[in-house]
Amino acid sequence: MANDIEAFNPQLWSARIQKRREKLLVSKPVSSFEEQANLTHGARVHRPTAPEFLTNDYNKYGNGVSIQEVKSEDQYLDVDKVKEVSFYIDAVEDKQSKYDAEAEAVKSAVYSISQEMDYTRFKETINAADYADAATAGGSAGTPYTPAVSTLTEFIENSKAKLRLSGAEQDREWYLVATPKMVSYIAQSFIKDGFNLADSGLRNGYKGDAYGLKVYESTNLLHEVKFTADTIVATNTFAIAGITFTFVSSIGSTAGNVLKGSTDADALTNAALAVNAGSGAGTNYIEISDANRAKLRKLGVYAVADTTAKTLTIYANGPFTFAGTATTFVPGALVAHCELGRKGAVDMVVQIDPKVQKNKVPNKTGYNFIIYDLYGVKTFDEGKYRMLDLRVAG
Repeated sequence: MANDIEAFNPQLWSARIQKRREKLLVSKPVSSFEEQANLTHGARVHRPTAPEFLTNDYNKYGNGVSIQEVKSEDQYLDVDKVKEVSFYIDAVEDKQSKYDAEAEAVKSAVYSISQEMDYTRFKETINAADYADAATAGGSAGTPYTPAVSTLTEFIENSKAKLRLSGAEQDREWYLVATPKMVSYIAQSFIKDGFNLADSGLRNGYKGDAYGLKVYESTNLLHEVKFTADTIVATNTFAIAGITFTFVSSIGSTAGNVLKGSTDADALTNAALAVNAGSGAGTNYIEISDANRAKLRKLGVYAVADTTAKTLTIYANGPFTFAGTATTFVPGALVAHCELGRKGAVDMVVQIDPKVQKNKVPNKTGYNFIIYDLYGVKTFDEGKYRMLDLRVAG
């Protein structure tokens, strides 16, 4: 004989839904918005470069002076980035839901749109005119700097000197946007001085002042890893965030297959197409599953092939896992592109901050929600010399 009282056991629901793990958004406090007030409409703002001249000796017995040409280059910022998140919520379902589905969905969508703006801004770091790596702190040139308390001061101060030598003014605050790991080492160096300002950090990633810099922490910084090809053969693989791509001699039908082609250049070109979901699906590569594609999109993954150097560089918005076939398709180190600069080095114009549009759906009780924004980002020539790309081990 056995009791059966499971019908007496209630199923309970939490008072709240699970909280999203939201990243801190840092792009706005370190960027320039000087063009925004004048660009309330229109899609492009022009900012020409200033003419440059050489100083010559005056020839009092000859022609006197040497007339030089006045040259300027047109540069411009396009407000052309429109991102959206859309979904439908039925009024009946929303009424019967224990939770406020509309409010939670809108909040999540607005955050996703805002985060995409942060990603776009920090892709500009690699447009800096100069960079700092391990050699800046006595290490090997061409390798990323590995943060350590013993070398951090040397790395930061030498990087600041590089930026001063490039002509960066000190009329505005200078800043550092760094990975959590690097910020941790800064905190260890300055903890006795109260560096870690947690209350401020909760607002926009600002962690405190160190080395004469406003220090921000971000997990949205651009990261990269470079794969080097050396006679790729069929069955060689590479993986990004656990998603495997396999080089094959005949394309077949298996998701993630990449046609090797007759040369490493062919293989690299097709690999970039496969990662980026470019042209040639079904011929040059077999598309990965929808779930895996969504995973890569969420990470902001994209690839750039250099068929001359025989490399495939994978970029993402933050750290990611990777692997490659030893000796034939070899991955290098993960590099985080931290940014040191004079505030306003990169220009942004935001014509529409994340906005919620609610449209009634005919013959239904619910609404379509469209969350969207409109903005542009540009590193003008003058800005390239006001920031430094700090290549740090990821």
